[in-house]
Amino acid sequence: MIKTITGALRAIKRASTADEVTRLALTLGAIAWNDGGEIKRALDERYAALAHGNSGQPREVTTMNQHKCRDIILDHVGDVVAAIERTSDSTGQLKRHLEAWRVPTTCAELGTKLALEAYANLADAYAVDFPDSLLGQDGYYGEHALDMLRAISAWLTMGPKSRLDGGSISHLLCQLAMASGVDENQV
Repeated sequence: MIKTITGALRAIKRASTADEVTRLALTLGAIAWNDGGEIKRALDERYAALAHGNSGQPREVTTMNQHKCRDIILDHVGDVVAAIERTSDSTGQLKRHLEAWRVPTTCAELGTKLALEAYANLADAYAVDFPDSLLGQDGYYGEHALDMLRAISAWLTMGPKSRLDGGSISHLLCQLAMASGVDENQV
């Protein structure tokens, strides 16, 4: 597990594919929040160097900044930290949520986080392949995007043992839905 900014920068330099850089970006959310942008710059530069399609030609996407859903996932830690600072968090639920997000310890926590990250990767990959369209508005894929978000939402309502805050995850689902063209009211 990568725990320091130096370790993160080393891992980014060793990444050999754009997909590996994307996985690192999702994993490094908590560290990246505290580093003043150094990790994000390194991720963007490495991603740009590795982002090639099947043809071997560079894709239109030149930085990871164009990956809206991935950025929403990465920003989630910062949003929760800001919420803790804005509120008294008298129950400690937001701090427990943040701990569970950073280091999931149960099947429910890990499953929820991975499902959200998978959806974000899928929506962003769709945006790269079809730059004039949004995943949720596609006549075929859009229906399945909605199904994926509904499945994550249903999982939360089943009450799995988890320290994750349902309201925070629901908000994250709505953000992902809007960014990928899915009507958040249907999720």
